[in-house]
Amino acid sequence: MPRGSLRRYSRVRNNPGQRDWYLVSSHGAVLTCIAASPGCTTDDLAKAMSLSRSTVFGIIGDLRRAGMLRVRKMGCHNRYTVNLKASFQQPGLPRQTLRPVLSELVALSPGLGR
Repeated sequence: MPRGSLRRYSRVRNNPGQRDWYLVSSHGAVLTCIAASPGCTTDDLAKAMSLSRSTVFGIIGDLRRAGMLRVRKMGCHNRYTVNLKASFQQPGLPRQTLRPVLSELVALSPGLGR
């Protein structure tokens, strides 16, 4: 993966004293980042998301078990891509695949290295 192709996420504090929160969970953010940068590694994701490698590894394990990721071993690294045919696991959205949801999120995320 080319250096700099993943944009580093940063937290924005809207008002002093308020807690930071995101509409998309860490799992959703990692999935979107992988969709925007297919073939990325755990290290790439940890650096771009400002998360520890072990946190990213745990999230990737969850996403793999849900059938949302494909893993390809290249040398000593695993490279990840999204299974766009996987079910989008969100209550209220039955039978929805990842393709339309992630395509919208990736399209709205300039600078992620698409």
